[in-house]
Amino acid sequence: MNLINDPWIPVKTQSGKQKIIRPADITDCFQTDPVISFDLPRADFQAAQVQFMLGLLYTCCMPKTDTDWATWMRDSGVPSPEVLHSEFKKVDFAFNLDGDGPRFMQDFDLDTTKLEPKSIGSLLIDEPGEQTLKFNKDLFIKRNQFTQLSLPMAAMALFSLQLNAPAGGAGHRTSLRGGGPLTTLVIPKAQKNRPQTLWELLWANVLSEEHFEDGISNWKKQPEIVFPWLTKTISSATEKIVSPKGNNPLLMFWATPRRIRLGFKTMEKGVCGISGEKEECIKSYFTQNYGANYTGWQHVLSPHYKKGSDTLPLHPNAGGMSYKHWLGWIFGDKEGKTQTIQSKNIRVSQESLHRKPLSKKGILWAFGFDMDNMKARGWQESKIPLIVFEHSEFEKDNQENLAFQIKKGVSAAEECIFTLRKQIRLAQSTESTPEGIDKEFWNSTEASFRKFLITLQGVFDKPERVNPEIPITELIEAQEEWSKILLNSVLALYDKWTSSGQMEFENIEKIIKSRKGLHSKKFKSKVRSLIGLVEVPNE
Repeated sequence: MNLINDPWIPVKTQSGKQKIIRPADITDCFQTDPVISFDLPRADFQAAQVQFMLGLLYTCCMPKTDTDWATWMRDSGVPSPEVLHSEFKKVDFAFNLDGDGPRFMQDFDLDTTKLEPKSIGSLLIDEPGEQTLKFNKDLFIKRNQFTQLSLPMAAMALFSLQLNAPAGGAGHRTSLRGGGPLTTLVIPKAQKNRPQTLWELLWANVLSEEHFEDGISNWKKQPEIVFPWLTKTISSATEKIVSPKGNNPLLMFWATPRRIRLGFKTMEKGVCGISGEKEECIKSYFTQNYGANYTGWQHVLSPHYKKGSDTLPLHPNAGGMSYKHWLGWIFGDKEGKTQTIQSKNIRVSQESLHRKPLSKKGILWAFGFDMDNMKARGWQESKIPLIVFEHSEFEKDNQENLAFQIKKGVSAAEECIFTLRKQIRLAQSTESTPEGIDKEFWNSTEASFRKFLITLQGVFDKPERVNPEIPITELIEAQEEWSKILLNSVLALYDKWTSSGQMEFENIEKIIKSRKGLHSKKFKSKVRSLIGLVEVPNE
């Protein structure tokens, strides 16, 4: 099976039709019934398939300038499947999933005769690990759910693992961006009379050479510097690392930290555990530790943060994705507790004159695995408004003022959840906070924060708004509304959690007393002050 020349990718079209295509067929019937989404049965596979296609486009079709990029983004300039395939076919030798030669994302020289086969389901990041199985702790995610996978699903499981690889014990390396990295993509605004196409989503996230990295040329004479499975494995057994220095930047899309070979000798006809289709299925794979150890890379699709002198990729966390993270993803945040740097594709979409018209009113799509060292706690994703300014002359000042207002709105929300947790602990006479209350607070107020965010953008996306000291009626009204929503939300959640049966009746006096802290003048004034409003007048 060749992942360039053979149809293997499930998609949906505008009319609702489902079909299996080659990578190049992503633009098939673009004017009449365009492809609007991939159609994979798992969220992590959907995300992996997007990144597979982006890797191909960066590697084979990266435009020289944003002017060139804009040509392929216009309906009249969208490349045909024939044009795309002619470019992709130049690297088809690196995309054989099986066969006697080099195999896609698989170790070049792994001696499988000395290794025990593993169940193919163990490629899936959220499957129980060896220690979990050994001590029979697979209570919620049961073992042996996926004993056989079709070739397309095995390809995605393999690619997703190499993209997201968590810590896996001694020498089992994490992905180039660490275990379960956060990815942020631009979803440009849809055109009139039709939904967003998959081509537009993909091409919106392909940077031109002028915005990418230095040193990408001449790799076609040495394809192994981009596709590491074409040559002898760079083992980390001797502490050797693979850093950006001296390596081709395109390697960031095709890194192989895990040494894996799929077990094609045990293939047989069966029902794929993921797709449910009856096909030739793989049942096993082989793996060995001390694959390549990637260090110091900054992926163009991931936001990063500063830690001392290091710049590291961001990751989802146990608290989930909420609007408290949005500022760093959209603008970066140099003044927060964690100095955040937005992903390069997001920054360019906001700054490039060719990209801004499509990015304005677009969406930022963030996703990734929430990892607890070797274990996946869950898949997380969020779609939020992408903020892009039209008035370039005042863009920097307006952006800084808007970011300042967003930060104040989030700080007020953080004060609310902090105080809510504190008052519930007082009511319970305990040091612990009920599990899930943070997530419920952020979720219950997110829709209102989106409205607040859109109002703020409307206020500051005007040339005359560069002076933050000038009172702005629309801004004050938005701040007042946001403060009311926050103050009402903490009271509602407090009442819900204290009457949910989790607290004993004899705590009723403590419940009444601690509730007063949530509607006191002191608390209300602090929330209003954080937002930027005057304190509560005497009542």
